[in-house]
Amino acid sequence: MPFIDTHCHYNLDPLYENWPTHWQKAQAEGINQSLVVGADQLSCQRALEITQTEPHLWISLGFHPEVYDIRVTQKTSASELAEQLNQDLTWLKATAFQAGKKLVAIGETGLDYYYFNPAETDLNQLKIQAQTAAFIAQIHLANELQLPLIVHSRDRDEQAYRDILKLLKTHYKFNRPFVLHCASGPLDYISEAIELGAYIGFDGNLTYKKNQNLVEIFQATPPNRRLLETDAPFLPPQSFRGQTCEPWMVRLTAEFIQQQLQIDPEQLTQNALDCFNQ
Repeated sequence: MPFIDTHCHYNLDPLYENWPTHWQKAQAEGINQSLVVGADQLSCQRALEITQTEPHLWISLGFHPEVYDIRVTQKTSASELAEQLNQDLTWLKATAFQAGKKLVAIGETGLDYYYFNPAETDLNQLKIQAQTAAFIAQIHLANELQLPLIVHSRDRDEQAYRDILKLLKTHYKFNRPFVLHCASGPLDYISEAIELGAYIGFDGNLTYKKNQNLVEIFQATPPNRRLLETDAPFLPPQSFRGQTCEPWMVRLTAEFIQQQLQIDPEQLTQNALDCFNQ
């Protein structure tokens, strides 16, 4: 049965150096298409390089929220942050033109408050402002290009999830679907996102022993809105925890879905084609 990995990072170390070998191993395990996702300028440039040479690899271009956390931590001024964001968007548009039809989405972008220190209230607020401005800008780019939006969301609490829904409802035109990459968060957030048209991405952490929240999210997601991801080199399945996640391991997540959750993963392949208009 062929699978589609809708979120992987052949463009990040340690996969990048030997990405053709990893892609060959993935194909040998039944993965016949994958989406290589950019997270900053370097990884986007690498994704462009990789996907231009391989017909069965798609590309998504975006700037991860942690990019803006780093800039805030470096004490970059508000005016400098705004100028850098403007440069990011100019660069993304030019690179999107280079990618041509291989470009199937914008992202990953979103909000990530997971590593915020509760004692650093002022710094956290500056990070939220920078992340929010970048997220809105990339939402508008997805609108302009009429492409799906890949959303990264993470928080120890619920604020990031609530903020994401608010920003999507305010700024996203919903010409194309959006993806909640690497499912997490409260069930009512997932349900509201699905009502807005979201697809939900499931990764190797679905196979972990303490996975009840993810199983509940999976079961609450309609069959035609589930996507299969690795997020390689991150989040290896249970049998490889503590090791680098390799793209072929998406097959193990598919097997878990079939054997433990009694769901035919073939539907997830069709969902990927529908989501990314392939």
